[in-house]
Amino acid sequence: MPSPADIFDSDPIAPVLAREHARSKGDEARLAPLRAKIDAAKADGTFSYDLYPRDVYLSIEPAMGRFLYLAATSIGAKQIVEFGTSFGISTIYLAAAARENGGVVTGSELTPEKAERARANLEQAGLAKFAEVRVGDALQTLKSLKGPVDLLFLDGWKDLYVPVLDMLQPVLRPGALILADNIATFPQELAPYMAKVSDPAGPFRSVLVPFDSGLGYSAFVGDEDSGDGWPASRQGSLEAIARKAERRAPVEKLKTAEVAVEGGLAGDSRGRFRDRAVTVLAKEGWAAAMTDLGLPGDTDWTIRRANLLTQGVPLPRAPGGVIRVGDVLLEVTGETRPCSRMEEQRPGLLKALSSDWRGGVTCRVLKGGNLKEGDLAQTLISPPERARPSLPG
Repeated sequence: MPSPADIFDSDPIAPVLAREHARSKGDEARLAPLRAKIDAAKADGTFSYDLYPRDVYLSIEPAMGRFLYLAATSIGAKQIVEFGTSFGISTIYLAAAARENGGVVTGSELTPEKAERARANLEQAGLAKFAEVRVGDALQTLKSLKGPVDLLFLDGWKDLYVPVLDMLQPVLRPGALILADNIATFPQELAPYMAKVSDPAGPFRSVLVPFDSGLGYSAFVGDEDSGDGWPASRQGSLEAIARKAERRAPVEKLKTAEVAVEGGLAGDSRGRFRDRAVTVLAKEGWAAAMTDLGLPGDTDWTIRRANLLTQGVPLPRAPGGVIRVGDVLLEVTGETRPCSRMEEQRPGLLKALSSDWRGGVTCRVLKGGNLKEGDLAQTLISPPERARPSLPG
C-alpha cells in the first residue's frame, strides 16, 4: 500500500489539494461578517445552514484527509459513501483510497455549483473515475445505494447525520466504519448523533479522534443476533495451514507460512493460478460434512487439500468478499468445487462438500504477509448475495 506521502505530495493530486486547502483558509474571512448572526441564531433556535455563504468550504484539514485515506485502505473499503462533498477536498482523499482498493466513492452535495467544482477537482487530480458526485438532498440521492457499504463519511448538514445513518444502516457491512466530522465544532447539534453511536446496547462502537473539529470514529458491529447462523463476533482464528508442492503431492502441515500477491502461499502448487492462489476452508463447514458421513468433526481436514483452515469466521459466499487473516488480505473469487479426488479420500465426501459452500472458497491475494497458527481471521466484506450457511446444531 503506498504511503500518504507518496500519493498526496506528488502530481497530479498535490497541486489540487494545495490550491483547495489554501482557498479553504478563506472561510474565516467569509464568515467573519456573519459570525454574530450565526451565533445568535444558534442561541435562539433559529439557526439554519442557509446562513452560510455558498462559497464557504467548511473543509477538513490535511491531517484528517490522510487519516480518512488510511482508515479506508486499512479495511479494504470498496464502497465508500460521503455525505457533504462540498468542493471535493475530502472526496479526493477518499477517492485515492477507493483507487487503491478497487472501489468507488459516492458523494452527495446539495449545491450544484459546489458539485461541479468537486468534479473538476477530481478530474484534475486524476481520480474522476473513482468518484461519483450526486446533486441534491442526500436522503434522496443516496437512498438507492445497494450494500455492502464499507465506509460512510458524514460531513454535511448536522441535523441530517442521524437520518442519513439510519437510511444507510441496513446496507452497512459488519465492520464498516462511520466517520463523522465536526463533533467538537457543533456539539449541541450533533448530540443526538453521538448518543446514537455511543449507546452501549446499540450496533456501534465509537471513539472521538482529537482533531480540532472532532472526528467521530465508529465501527458497525451489527446486531448481537444477526439471524444468519454465524457467530455474532464475525471474527475467528486461523486454525491450521497446509500446502502441497505439486498437484498430487502429499499435503504438508505448517505452523507458519509466507503469502505473496504473486505466487500465493510459498511453496504451494496453486500459486501459479492467481485467481485461486489460496484456498480457505471453514472448520464449521468441514465438521458439517463429516457429520453427514458419520465421521468425527475433527477428522483430518487436509484430505480436503485446502491451504487455510479457519474457525468462527463467516467466509463470504460470493466473489468480491474480502477476508483478513493475520496481516494478509484475500479476495474471494469463487467456491472451491470438490472434485472426484474427494471420493478417493472418503466415499461420499464429494457429495458432502457440494452443498452450502462446505468445500471452502478460492481466493486471490490482495496483500501478502506472514501467517501463523492462531492469527486473527475476519470477514471484512461479505457481499449480500452470499448464501445463508447451514451449520450443525
